[in-house]
Amino acid sequence: MERYKRYRERVTYPSTNQYVIEPLARVGIGAITKNGELSTIGFKCFASDLIVWLTEGNDSLIRDFADIYAEIYANETHARGKLKQVQKRTQNRHLHEVMTLVNFTSKGKSGLLTKHGRGKPLDAHKYKSYSLNARIDDLKGRGWSTFFDPAIGEDLDAWLNIKIPDGFQPFFYRDVSFGEDTKIDIFICDEDSKSTLGERLSVIDSWEDAEARFKYQTCGSSIDEQGFFDVTYEWVEIEPREFLGVKAYKSYIYKEISRVPR
Repeated sequence: MERYKRYRERVTYPSTNQYVIEPLARVGIGAITKNGELSTIGFKCFASDLIVWLTEGNDSLIRDFADIYAEIYANETHARGKLKQVQKRTQNRHLHEVMTLVNFTSKGKSGLLTKHGRGKPLDAHKYKSYSLNARIDDLKGRGWSTFFDPAIGEDLDAWLNIKIPDGFQPFFYRDVSFGEDTKIDIFICDEDSKSTLGERLSVIDSWEDAEARFKYQTCGSSIDEQGFFDVTYEWVEIEPREFLGVKAYKSYIYKEISRVPR
């Protein structure tokens, strides 16, 4: 924690303490190479996220870190509020849910704390977003060779005990326009639909995710001379539509349910 404290003090100018520069934690676990290009592969996140995650359940350490986190800010109340959001974001999470799998060039600075070399996140596999192995397989499919620390091995899912989530069922989705004119079509993602829709539509991981993302839509709208409003719409199920010859699992239109002046 003291190292974290010193680093933040070094990179944050006293005159801008309302906008503290938060260092990154970066942990290398291997390397990838292609055509002579070498990159490090590993995990990254904000250092505060990792420290909060590591200290979860230890009230004494959490209090110590909260004091360190807040003291550099000009507004301590604001800082402690931000830290509570970090705690909510990392609570009961696994390492791979707190940190992002990335590759960063070998020219970047090494070490746990750095504000440089943010790295490029490895895109989630379209049909297996939960799996880190699937992301590595995508790299290999594009001609990259991978090398991991022997203590970790080549199976990242096994190393981190990553398993297919309960109820995991990907869906394709197609949304058109916005507001009352929006139409949402959701298709079951299976081997038959992949061949037709896979190159055209995006994927969402589960029905719960689809509901959370699409059930309600809010947008700004100017209503003649009445002023500007935030208008919220709720989806209404209709007869399933077809797209490219594939019948949707469910289709929706939207109706207005509230209008709040800005």
